[in-house]
This record gives sequence, C-alpha cells and structure tokens, in this order.
Amino acid sequence: MWFTREGFILAVEENWNLHAYGDPLFSFEQAELEVQECETVFERTFLSVDREALHKATAKHLRALAVEEDYLSRLSGYKWL
Repeated sequence: MWFTREGFILAVEENWNLHAYGDPLFSFEQAELEVQECETVFERTFLSVDREALHKATAKHLRALAVEEDYLSRLSGYKWL
C-alpha cells in the first residue's frame, strides 16, 4: 500500500501544515473551554439565546472530540507500520 512505503510517515510529519489543518488536540481543548463558558452563562441567565449557544458549543465540542479520536487512532496506526 502507498502508506507503507519507506519514508511516508516522515514525509507526513514534516509536511503537516498546522496553519491549514490545525492541531486537533488544541481545537478539542478550545471547544471544551467554550462549552464551559456557555454553561456558566446559561446557568446565570436561562435565556433561550444562551441555551442555543450552549447547544452549538456542545456540538462543536463533540465534533472536535470525533476529529481528535480519528487523529489519535490514525497516529497510533502509523506508529505500528
């Protein structure tokens, strides 16, 4: 397979563009902080606007969690090659 060729993992590690793709672990942490902030605001106000913001932040957090899980799964697979 193409990803088992010699030097593939090294090439990917060297060419990973954090500006374009971002750091999946950082985006997960950032999304988690956003959820915490939205929870705090909603607990104080109980407004529907804040509830909607909390739901959006939770959805973003779940998406970041899925991306992080996929990233770590692939990373662990590459280490075994």
